[in-house]
Amino acid sequence: AESLHSRSRLAVREDNTIIATDHDNGLFSYTQMNGGYIPVATVNDGGSATGMGSNDDTTIFLANGQGGVRVYTFDSNELQGACVFDQENWAAFDVNLNSQGTAFVSANMYLSAFSFTVDSLSLLAQQEMNGSINEISLINDSTIVVGVDHDKLAVMLFQDTAFVEQATVPVGFWNQFWGVGSDESGRIYTLDRTANLVAYQFEDSSLTLLGETQLNWDYGALGVRNDGVIFVTAYPNLLAYSFDGISFNLIDEIGVSGDYEGQGLCFSPDGTIFLADGYQGLKAFSLEGSEFTQLAQLDSIGICTDVFTLTGENVWVAQKNNGMRLYKFQTALDTKESPGLTMRIELMQNYPNPFNPSTTIRYGLPEDANVSLVIYDVRGQVVQTIESGQQSAGWYDVVWNGQTADGKTISTGIYFARLVAGEY
Repeated sequence: AESLHSRSRLAVREDNTIIATDHDNGLFSYTQMNGGYIPVATVNDGGSATGMGSNDDTTIFLANGQGGVRVYTFDSNELQGACVFDQENWAAFDVNLNSQGTAFVSANMYLSAFSFTVDSLSLLAQQEMNGSINEISLINDSTIVVGVDHDKLAVMLFQDTAFVEQATVPVGFWNQFWGVGSDESGRIYTLDRTANLVAYQFEDSSLTLLGETQLNWDYGALGVRNDGVIFVTAYPNLLAYSFDGISFNLIDEIGVSGDYEGQGLCFSPDGTIFLADGYQGLKAFSLEGSEFTQLAQLDSIGICTDVFTLTGENVWVAQKNNGMRLYKFQTALDTKESPGLTMRIELMQNYPNPFNPSTTIRYGLPEDANVSLVIYDVRGQVVQTIESGQQSAGWYDVVWNGQTADGKTISTGIYFARLVAGEY
């Protein structure tokens, strides 16, 4: 896998091509062959790519920072275009599309709406707000939720050529929105700088506060899945909540890095959770009942800052300073009960990392093999043998409790896991 850099977004097409944005290097696309990832097409028009959106898998809107809004078409493994909209003191940050193809863009203090036909990008409406807009969300085709930093949470109605303010809730001057999410019922969730996860109800042109809960970290991401489960990152965990109309109830949590450089969440139609986890790469999880399971992790690809998918197979990833990339998500990583789904021996990055007191190590076997999984310290001395013996093909998750073979807790430091399976 190649490295991606500054704040970016990612999405996947129905043909399993992966598209990603890069902060400094534009738009990229990739496809997967024989279990690996190869680049398909690259577009670098300058700017600082931070967000993207599409509703038909062929027309891709890119929020390209100072480079404005750009529209590309994707066909036969090539990205073509682009149509560009830009104006002075205007840095595009996020893009959301409705079912009719209207693109809503946040840029500095402006909320804008665009249409695209063949090779023409047209500005339909623009509304100046009283603060910076980073996060936007759609309740329906014409109702947009806007987090205005240091000012308010606003619900705006789009009426063909203008935005009309429907309801607002003021926030403190020092407050900022890290995440904004909503559903078709008008339920709105926000994650803010004060580490509050807050729920509102939009109804009859008014916003009503329903409930809130305090998290342990003031930076992260927020996403609302189709089944109403709310996912947030708050260092060092990814957390899942239900909301009963009054209170947030924690379902489960799993360790992730949650660093300042990353954090973007999205969901596939089957409920798979994708996380752009900064320096820790791109991750995929399932939440079955009340338990998280990590399905996959892609490391050493730069700083992943956002992620987007339409189908759950094609996943677009934005990466700091290195563009937008498209990956194919291989569901073969799902469970250890699916033998032969990996084509090679795989030893995944442990999670969480760093950890205290325990960490999970995932590995995959393409065929039955005699397995040895051993932890070593930096001097090459054996610390603990985690697994030893014959195992069937499939995927395995093992937990190391941070202890030596004789039950002593390890000291802080760097440790290595070595997997030997059959002749490898």
